[in-house]
Amino acid sequence: MADGAALRKTEAPNTELGEWDDGDDHAEIPPRRWLLGNTFCRGYVSSLIAPGGVGKTRTALQCAADAIDRVKDGAWFVTFAPISDPALLAGTILRALGVAAAHPDPLDALLAHLAEREALLILDNCEHVVEAAAGIVGAIRERCRLVTILATSREALRVEGERVYRLPPLEE
Repeated sequence: MADGAALRKTEAPNTELGEWDDGDDHAEIPPRRWLLGNTFCRGYVSSLIAPGGVGKTRTALQCAADAIDRVKDGAWFVTFAPISDPALLAGTILRALGVAAAHPDPLDALLAHLAEREALLILDNCEHVVEAAAGIVGAIRERCRLVTILATSREALRVEGERVYRLPPLEE
C-alpha cells in the first residue's frame, strides 16, 4: 500500500487477533469482531502491538477495509517506516491527507485540517518514532474528537485512552 493512500472498500482475508489489553475481560467476544466494534467508535485510539513480521499492517488494513463505509470523511494509511526524523511526522500525515503544508507549524495545520472531520488514520510502523507519534496522536485525540486512530507498532504509544491489542507471534 502506498503511503498516503486513501482506502477503499475491498475484500480482505480473515485475520484473527490475539490478546487485547484494555483492562476489561472480553474473553467471550470474538477478537476481530470486538476490535472492529471498539476501534471505529469516533475518537478512539487503538494500537496493534506485535513483533515484526506478524501482520500488524495487514490486520490494520483489513479492519479499515471492513469499516470504510462507516467513516464519513475517509480512511488514510500513513507509514512512518521511512521516517528517521520524528519532527517530520506531522508533515508526513499532512501529505498523506493531500494537504499542502504551507503553514510554519505542520502540527497546527494538521489539527486544523482534521478538526471537524470524521476520519480514520492508520499510522503504521510507529515503533522507531513512538514518542513523537504519541505526541501527535495525543494532540489529535484532544482536538479532533471525530478522528479515529489505529496505530501499528512493536510497543504501545501510551496515550490517554489508548486501547492496546497484542497480536500473537507467528508459530515456528
